[in-house]
Amino acid sequence: MDKDVDWLVIKTEYITDPSATYRNLSKKYGVPKTNLERRAKKEGWVSLRRRAEDNAVARAVSEYEKKQAKKMERIDRIAN
Repeated sequence: MDKDVDWLVIKTEYITDPSATYRNLSKKYGVPKTNLERRAKKEGWVSLRRRAEDNAVARAVSEYEKKQAKKMERIDRIAN
């Protein structure tokens, strides 16, 4: 049964989709929840998800800071 499962797809969905749970992924992909939980624990999916979330926040903050810096440059140019 698990031999035809694309674990990379399931893992990627879990890591990138904050609403994904082991339960809904097991239903969606027809994999026993216990098998999914074992694999996730072995491969550290929870920490990978946290790291992905942290990276997304860091990118968003960086983009915001760049936009603010450009805005301040424009204001400074206009003021001078």
